[in-house]
Amino acid sequence: MNIKNQYLINKLFDCTIESCNLLKMKASQEEIYFIPVGILFMKWINDSKDRFNWIVTNELKNLFVDYEYSHKIFSYGDGSKNIYRMAQELERDNSMLNGIFTSLCFPYIDVVSIDHLESIFRTYNEFEFIDNNAEKAIMGPFIERLLYKLSNDSRFYEFITPKSIRQLLAKMFKLKEYMYIADVACGTGGILSEVVNEYQSNDLYTDRVKLYGQDINSKVVLIAKLNMLLHGITNSNIVIKDTLKDPILYRNNELNSFDIVLSNLPLGVNWNISETGYSGDFKYGVPSSKMHADWIFIQRGIASLKAVGIAAFIVSKGTLTRNSELDIRKRILNDDIIDAVISLPSNLYGSKTMPIEILVINKDKASFKKDKILFIDASKKFYKEERGRNALTIGDIDKILQIYHGWIEIDEYSKVIDNSIIDLQGFQLDSSLYINRNQLLIKHEKMCKLKEISDVRRGFQLPKDDGNKLSNSQEESHYYIKISDIVDGKIEFREKIKGIPYNKIITYELKPGDIIISARGTLIKTAIYKIQDPPSIISGNIMLIRIKTNYNPYFLKFYLDSYEGQEQIQTMQSGATITSLNHSKLQELFVPNIDFEKQNRLADRITENEREYKLKIEHAENIYDQQIDIINKEIFDFIGE
Repeated sequence: MNIKNQYLINKLFDCTIESCNLLKMKASQEEIYFIPVGILFMKWINDSKDRFNWIVTNELKNLFVDYEYSHKIFSYGDGSKNIYRMAQELERDNSMLNGIFTSLCFPYIDVVSIDHLESIFRTYNEFEFIDNNAEKAIMGPFIERLLYKLSNDSRFYEFITPKSIRQLLAKMFKLKEYMYIADVACGTGGILSEVVNEYQSNDLYTDRVKLYGQDINSKVVLIAKLNMLLHGITNSNIVIKDTLKDPILYRNNELNSFDIVLSNLPLGVNWNISETGYSGDFKYGVPSSKMHADWIFIQRGIASLKAVGIAAFIVSKGTLTRNSELDIRKRILNDDIIDAVISLPSNLYGSKTMPIEILVINKDKASFKKDKILFIDASKKFYKEERGRNALTIGDIDKILQIYHGWIEIDEYSKVIDNSIIDLQGFQLDSSLYINRNQLLIKHEKMCKLKEISDVRRGFQLPKDDGNKLSNSQEESHYYIKISDIVDGKIEFREKIKGIPYNKIITYELKPGDIIISARGTLIKTAIYKIQDPPSIISGNIMLIRIKTNYNPYFLKFYLDSYEGQEQIQTMQSGATITSLNHSKLQELFVPNIDFEKQNRLADRITENEREYKLKIEHAENIYDQQIDIINKEIFDFIGE
């Protein structure tokens, strides 16, 4: 981008923010941004009318060329009503604009004073957008920058796909003219606009690209339409539609097919089978849990692909590992249409800190890809943006693309895995499970599942303070252990509770040798309950592992805390906002299946090593304290001289 264009973009952006600041006390944050944008949009339409054949009234033309005329519009009439009326006429004469002004930009224009409205108008009227390159050089980058600010400033827009992810998705597949590209949950159209940028950077004709998007939110659909227009795309088809309820482009009882589907799917969305409408899309089945609609969205997208179509979906780790969707993953794996799974860093979005994945679908895999999936773990490659967000560098994006396009294996970064191995791992599609060094260990014959050597159960959840309290008839007899009570691998006994029913004590009371493990939060905490510890039960946010056969609990805890154990547990965690660990998943954890006597010897070495470590730390702390005392004495002796 040349310096002049960058200057114009910066100036346009600064003017817009200043205009919004003028209106801050007049309307909500979500509303004020688009009042100035609406006036700017009118100016752009007037300047680009010959390029895009907009039908523009003489009144609107005069508004931007005749100072005295425009001053009268604002001074002697109701300026906001006049502008709103002109916007209505634009929508009436140009069907593509329907709703952008009346429902998105100007529904609250009457709260703006005439002086403020005229000031905003004068500001934008200083700009010109008559150049044929205005959309690519100025308007497209401007609206992208504004939407990025919206995603930072307002929780209403925090779902907006970050720039680095949009760039990665737009470069995943080779784009050609006349391709039909869709986003089945398009939001504000960020991914589709990045596709336009990619077409332009490859000198392809953007008037030949066919873009489709749909979203359930009428407001964001209008923003997506505005986004497309300011990128110079007037032939896109952006519609208000519920992807959960309706097939993609269901017209005349036929599904229109796309060459490419690119979507950042909404996570943690509840769904109801009775509301999914046409069910022919779900050839791989439906989730057993109604709490996650991820695979409903994915299958809608897959069903809308051509026979040789390809797709990339932004999903969560839970989408690829949850037990409630195991059968779906099994069927889709057997159909052999998964091309790759790419793990990206956490905290790429505003308040959503969980790591995300790209699930790549290919209905026409090359012969060398048959019955295989490429896993890429790019989760540790990022840089820090403002407000602590993570982002991918251009180098990070290029590396991912080079590996994906070449199907290249790099130690601890990417690996091609046979479907048969994924079958053995319960159809989990987490890249860290196959790329990191514990993968060979898990496949080893001297491993068994945790459920084979122990019982795993969740702790006791106290009743809510709603009248259904525990009985007060008993004394405080048991400590109630919470996650915060697990500190440095030990249990701290802080809070007692009373009135625990006998059947709850029998079920949840800890016994010597029990291992407890946190079930919520990203930090995995473990501890062992010892014979000398006071009577205790655990909270519902903790899980209990009770050995039921010859297995040393200290050895097991050591493995759970090890790199390999932690990696496995992390793959089992799920949750869009707060990560959690389900006991049924933890039961499937692979643990070393070695001789009991050898476990005991290793456990003795572990405990002895810990004892020596603590003694050395204590000795070092004593020496440190002694030296501090000596130094302090010398200081005060010097002062007293």
